Amino acid sequence: MERLLKPLLGKALVAGLVVAPLIGCSFKKSDPSSNSTGTPFSTTALNQLKAALRGGAGLQKPTTQSKALAKSALVRSQATVTLQLTDTQVNQVITAAQDAITAAGLDKSSDMTQVLPTIVSAAEGALSNITFTDTASRVDVISVIGEATVAVIDPTLLASSTTNTGQSAVQSVVAGISSAVIGNLDNAGLGATDIAAAAKDTVGALVGSLDAPGIGATLLGDGVKGVSQGAMAGLSGINCSGFSATNLPAVANSITNGAVGGLGSIQITGFDSTHLPDMVKDISVGATAGIGNIAMTGYGTASLAAMVTQISSGAVSGLGAISMTGYSAANLPDMVKSISAGQVSSLGSIQLPGFAASDLPNLVSAATAGATGSLANIQMTGYCSTKLTSMISGITAGATGALGNITMTGYSSTNLPDMVNSVTSGATGALGGITMPGFDATKLPDMVSSLTGGATGALGSIAMAGYSATDLSTMTTQITAGATSSLGNITMAGYDASALPGMIKGITAGATGALATIVMTGFSATNFPTVLQGISGGAVGAIGDISMAGYGTSAVANMVKYASAGATDGLSSISAVSFPDFNAAAVQASVQAISAGATGALGNIQGMGTIDTSAALQSLAQGVSWGAQSLQADSTLGTLVTANNLNSWVTTGATDANTGVTVPNLSTAVNSGLTTDPVATSIMFTDTDTTHGTLTGTVAIGAASNESNVTAYNLYFSADGLTKLGSMIASVAKSSTTGASVTIPLTGLTVPSTAKYFLVVAEKTGSTEATLSIAAPFVDLPLAGVTVAGAANSMVNGTYSEIGQINGKKAYQSSGGLFLFWDSNGYWVINFTNQLGMSGITMTLPQELMMTQLYVQSTSETPPASGWLLGMNGSASTGTTVQ
Repeated sequence: MERLLKPLLGKALVAGLVVAPLIGCSFKKSDPSSNSTGTPFSTTALNQLKAALRGGAGLQKPTTQSKALAKSALVRSQATVTLQLTDTQVNQVITAAQDAITAAGLDKSSDMTQVLPTIVSAAEGALSNITFTDTASRVDVISVIGEATVAVIDPTLLASSTTNTGQSAVQSVVAGISSAVIGNLDNAGLGATDIAAAAKDTVGALVGSLDAPGIGATLLGDGVKGVSQGAMAGLSGINCSGFSATNLPAVANSITNGAVGGLGSIQITGFDSTHLPDMVKDISVGATAGIGNIAMTGYGTASLAAMVTQISSGAVSGLGAISMTGYSAANLPDMVKSISAGQVSSLGSIQLPGFAASDLPNLVSAATAGATGSLANIQMTGYCSTKLTSMISGITAGATGALGNITMTGYSSTNLPDMVNSVTSGATGALGGITMPGFDATKLPDMVSSLTGGATGALGSIAMAGYSATDLSTMTTQITAGATSSLGNITMAGYDASALPGMIKGITAGATGALATIVMTGFSATNFPTVLQGISGGAVGAIGDISMAGYGTSAVANMVKYASAGATDGLSSISAVSFPDFNAAAVQASVQAISAGATGALGNIQGMGTIDTSAALQSLAQGVSWGAQSLQADSTLGTLVTANNLNSWVTTGATDANTGVTVPNLSTAVNSGLTTDPVATSIMFTDTDTTHGTLTGTVAIGAASNESNVTAYNLYFSADGLTKLGSMIASVAKSSTTGASVTIPLTGLTVPSTAKYFLVVAEKTGSTEATLSIAAPFVDLPLAGVTVAGAANSMVNGTYSEIGQINGKKAYQSSGGLFLFWDSNGYWVINFTNQLGMSGITMTLPQELMMTQLYVQSTSETPPASGWLLGMNGSASTGTTVQ
């Protein structure tokens, strides 16, 4: 029979009766007073189920998808679904449920934890004898059965209902219902290939029905925990042909995916989008605990990692399915942080024979890997690859901060270093699984920087007996070691051994820069040296753990250089946020510590053959010198960071840590790295031809800060900004005027297909090239064209040619000199090439681009045909659509 689904927005109290708020059914809710008249609870529950299956207008189809599309009461009221049950079939279902209640001796019981799952199990079992036109219709009815039992939960009977260990009364009742719904999917007539999809829909429906008055806003967290935990436990009950333990991870993914997506269907006073992070955390908590309740042939502790991976993957993937006022892509970093935190914090609640604390690192790695690898699965307006760095930071921060919440025999603060190693190793190894527009191998250094930064910044959030600020050095050692050791696990087009130096630089830079965000008793800038020693030492010590084609002993010195450079460069981020006691003395101690950490870790490198420690230390000094350039630009600290000072600091740090590393002339090696490896300070180029694939113009090269050992500057192409691509393009002698820039003219230079950067290396006395280099992206005109026309502002209208990317932003140029850039925050940036007066404001020319920037709001990476309204300098204009 066809039944209209009741509008969800029409929930109300009428004459003391609660109008049903269920996703897929409309019927009278349980009135607590009815039990006082002597009506058995089971009778009330069966009557409500019968009403749900049989009748009334206005029932909405219980699927997450239909509810996500239901944006208004009108849309909701027009949604229809056919529940293919005749009155005879409804009676057949109810009779089966009544018989089961009687057989279990529950006719007069008010124990909801016993009564409601019994009804669900029997009602679903009765569906196997009913013919449906398709599987979706069968799943609709299963969902209604589950929702009807949630709707009848009576708060006055919670005290008389069985409460499971570690659960609240509401959680126990809901978990029982959810377990019965999932555990009887096969009994309801579904086959093995239908289980995963059915689990997603039915769990989503159950979560959406938790706005039942018997639960209320204050108990929603317990409700969603119950749904996810019960659903996982219910998998034990599925026993159909073709379904085995190998199918469980896929179903686990569907369960958390459906649960998260169902949150947007909850409509109850006191619940809004600000509660969503807590809800997804509770879903993760419940689901993770639930995998310890599964009993099935072939399922054991060895199965847990795959289950944990799919729990986080499913939850993260479901974030785009939530439709709720106030919820947008801006909320996603907090959401993934909560998912990771919930999952990691509940690992100790897994009760499974053979599961021990020694298994935890593997599961933590699985948790962050699952969340990271599924980031591309989120489909949501405003979400794109530019958000990935904040997402990965949230994942590692959530997981790290939750490590102190694990309660388990054999687990203590001594396990924390191994755990943070697993946090970053799992996330790093999963980066190759992200496939989405705008994300490629060139973005990986930023990603590892964000993930080590997220983990490092969360170290102060760990609350655990025996853990204090004195442990931070060990923790940061493992954060960078975990990420470094997993670099070989990334599989991605365009990623190979040549990318490793940039990756290790990102790892140490991210961790160092995040030190200023640690809030912890006993931690200040005076602790930086020991922590920084851990950051550089952890990365360097793990160099030998990387397994990758084309990577071997010859790469060690370069890896040491980049690890040291990243750690030193990251210090500028601490200075920028004005950490209270980060002063000149702290900078000196920090640089010495970075040097000491990297030097001391040379002896920890395994599997790389005989290492030339003298060359490694020279590279270490080069890296520190390179990384210190950002410190030298600091207005407060720049005067301190001179070449002579760096020389002394690196030598001191390396000497202090030189235990077990034989370098006859340590000072000579360090001095060689600091004083004989100059690097140019800038590269500027503008293509002036109109043929894509060739470059014409002048390359301007900024002189090295110390040119005493420079004879010339050599120009190359580069694919990654780190390594040379092909042979040298041209060379130019240094200027006869100290500190002056030099230029190289280009005419019709053919661009290699993989080239994205110009790379400049200084040539030293004796015709040897410096090890350090500088790179800058170039723009090759033109690639493609777009036309902008409309009334918004005639200055913007015109034809624009796509000119590639500048700093990762898609760029267009008009024939009139206007530049457009697609900004990472969802705005177009318009650049004028000359001074322009507008609305009484004269715009000046920023030195960096020699252009004036105007920001305009847009929801698409394609310029709108109608043009834009313009605003000044990127500052927000309240009440308008202009930025």
